[in-house]
Amino acid sequence: MSSAGHVFAMIQSLRNNRNLLKKRDKFFSGFNKRVAKGYRQHTRHDKKMSKEELQTLRLKLIKENKRLLFKKVIVLSISIAFIIVFIIWINKALDLELINNRYGFQE
Repeated sequence: MSSAGHVFAMIQSLRNNRNLLKKRDKFFSGFNKRVAKGYRQHTRHDKKMSKEELQTLRLKLIKENKRLLFKKVIVLSISIAFIIVFIIWINKALDLELINNRYGFQE
């Protein structure tokens, strides 16, 4: 029974931590409720879209998403090409420097 005090202290510490967590408020909890309430107040529920309008909106969003994806792919490929060219350039510069240092060439 020599470790009973240690076990009791451990149990008490766990209880205290659990009680602290229950009282803790989340930082954004009130903010999210206010924002959601604001969106609900300003939305209109009397307007309904027809199937044709939904279809045109869907097609418009698909086109816009394809255009954005194309732009992202172009930017990514150009940046990868620049990185590859830069790495090759650095590699050649370091190789030249090593060759010059090894064989004693002067520029």
